[in-house]
Amino acid sequence: MEAKTYIHDALNAFIKHFSKTRIRYEYDTNALVHIVEVLPNEIYHLDSDYIQWEDDFYNSFVTQFPSENICFISDDALVDLSTPELVLEGLEYAPITSSKKTQTLLTTN
Repeated sequence: MEAKTYIHDALNAFIKHFSKTRIRYEYDTNALVHIVEVLPNEIYHLDSDYIQWEDDFYNSFVTQFPSENICFISDDALVDLSTPELVLEGLEYAPITSSKKTQTLLTTN
């Protein structure tokens, strides 16, 4: 099985279990790394079920694909996805407008 297929399958299963999240996936050809962005930030940093899932998935991934790299980020990361090839939203995902975006909207109107 190819690494991308493995990731896509796992993320499709993930979004059913973590229905309050949105995930975006991209393979960065310059850095040679698979990047998975997980939102909201609170789940990424604080949800123990998510943290355990990420740890289990990471360990399984590097065992099956030892020559591949994978990185999990959230919206507070220094890197950003430029062209995600997979975007999945859980049924209960509700995006929250950040204060920076709200402030920009208020000052431009």
